[in-house]
Amino acid sequence: MRNALQMLGLALTVTALVLSAAPSVAPAKTQPTCKRPKSKTVAENRVARVFTRPLGRGAGLELVGCWKNHGRAFSLTPDDELCATRRSFDLVRLRGRFAAFYAETRREAGCNDEGAISPSVHVFNLRTAQDSDIWIPARPAGDRLLLNARGAVAWPSWLPNNQVDVIYDAEDRDHEYGARVLRIADTGAIHPESLRLTSDGRLDWINDGTPRPPPRVPTAGTDAGGTMLRLRSSTTALARARLSSGRC
Repeated sequence: MRNALQMLGLALTVTALVLSAAPSVAPAKTQPTCKRPKSKTVAENRVARVFTRPLGRGAGLELVGCWKNHGRAFSLTPDDELCATRRSFDLVRLRGRFAAFYAETRREAGCNDEGAISPSVHVFNLRTAQDSDIWIPARPAGDRLLLNARGAVAWPSWLPNNQVDVIYDAEDRDHEYGARVLRIADTGAIHPESLRLTSDGRLDWINDGTPRPPPRVPTAGTDAGGTMLRLRSSTTALARARLSSGRC
């Protein structure tokens, strides 16, 4: 009996030694993801995803952006902190790390301008969660809202007598606060569907049947904070307005 107990003790000791010598297995590392419950993809590329998800209690949908490298998602259509608003959005574009969309914000009860509707174009850097809000007179003509991977946007805007403005927006690095500058590059009998914005910042269109690139190609320069796109001074600017906003 005693020998049997000694053998059992030896077996337990050997088992304990084997178990203690076994290599420890580290828990699997959770990979960042932009997948979210009840979400619906609006636009997606290799580095980012833009999707909608319900706000709850019949409040509609919010537009959400997510940078895939870290899986952080944030609202692109947050509520106004000063008064109640209801925001609709469409024309969502995604190029590289930048997302842009058109929105209409209606002021609800409690706002000084209750019932007013404010059209706007929004540009977000999904990597840094920084944005620029561009308040515009009306919806882009022909639903042509163009965005390139450098964060520049362009769109045509209707005028009386079927005239159209070509509007080009880029960040102004000369301004102390990095405000965006709205430029009207041309006005006339412009076909909205002819407007094109290339990846290198070239903007062209057709005015009264004639192709009308700018006299010189828009130039692009970069720095650590992002990208600058601007029309050279030789291009006639019919209007120029500084718009306060955050840096892209």
